[in-house]
Amino acid sequence: MTNTDKGNIASSILRLFVCGNAVLTWFIAIFEMRSMSALMARTSEGYMLAWALLACGIVGILDVIINDFGLLKMLRFESARTYRHFGFAGLAFCYVSQLFLAVLQLNSPSVAIYCVFNAGMIVTFSLIDANQRSKDAACVKAFN
Repeated sequence: MTNTDKGNIASSILRLFVCGNAVLTWFIAIFEMRSMSALMARTSEGYMLAWALLACGIVGILDVIINDFGLLKMLRFESARTYRHFGFAGLAFCYVSQLFLAVLQLNSPSVAIYCVFNAGMIVTFSLIDANQRSKDAACVKAFN
């Protein structure tokens, strides 16, 4: 296993974590009525954001399962792989929007900090991932 393979595995696992966290946030918001996420989901904006988190999370998980781990050999999900950064931007948008709900409607600084942390982590990882994929694409063109 080369260093590039290890980097791809680490990237896949981190993407799986980020997207799984989005799906888990949706689950908590919809089914755990005593949580702060559920309080946000009870507003019309929060309800739509919860479902947007679920959609982005599922697309990201499918991207990792199909494209990175190759569990479904006959399928290729190239558009999810090519435009992966838009999914990260969608997740970051959802968390930043939840930040505004947490501050303006719930007056909860702890949920606001949680949303800022998640959005910051996703944006940072998205930039690192896009930069690495750009370097990999340049190397393929140069050495083939």
